Amino acid sequence: NDHRTIVKVDVKTGQVKGFKVTAPNGRAQTSHGIGRDANGIMWFDTGGMLGRVDPATETFEFFRPPFGSPTTTAGQVDIAPNGNIWLSARRGALMFDPKTKQFTFHHDKTIGDGQTYGAAADANGNGWWTQFNMDTVVHADLATGKTYEFPMEPPDKLEVALTPADREFYHNIGGNRFSGTFARPGGQAPRRLSTDKNGTHVWVANWWGMNLAKIDFKTKKVVSYHKVPDGGHP
Repeated sequence: NDHRTIVKVDVKTGQVKGFKVTAPNGRAQTSHGIGRDANGIMWFDTGGMLGRVDPATETFEFFRPPFGSPTTTAGQVDIAPNGNIWLSARRGALMFDPKTKQFTFHHDKTIGDGQTYGAAADANGNGWWTQFNMDTVVHADLATGKTYEFPMEPPDKLEVALTPADREFYHNIGGNRFSGTFARPGGQAPRRLSTDKNGTHVWVANWWGMNLAKIDFKTKKVVSYHKVPDGGHP
């Protein structure tokens, strides 16, 4: 809203305190993702900058990616066990090292429409993110410098009897290539994801696919898909 970007709630007293980051238009800058590191510091996205706040002192710092880097988007912020912070960006994901205060950008293998929805850090400090309109999960391995793709293709994926004209239509409007959001036949639409910080698994919510995907980042394989009861959209 116009008054606050993030909110602090005191669970003992019930007091709610808002903090405003002023946007260029004078209104409150929006925020979408937030995370907590091992020292209790909160990190949050402000749609262009990464914010840091110490809850004990309520002191803020802001870090902007270098000019030319894709800016953060309304997505997730996640902190790896080693302290590195991963957050959504256009055409990939950004990693921020709090020790050096430096950003590094990790780009998609398939650019598509450039949208990144969710981002997460795994137990090894590596990054994961989703391409909602491309039906793809992307993984950046810092040790090898490589980026990997995991297409979301469950065994029971809806197969629609499309005519050649139908297939041409979906191709021409950018289905799985550069499209905006629209319901494609059989689309999975991976949105948010999370990782086991003590294990080797990544969990991905496939919105249109109505399932939860499990990826093993040690073997780099999609292990299983779990259907959501009653057709819910995770």
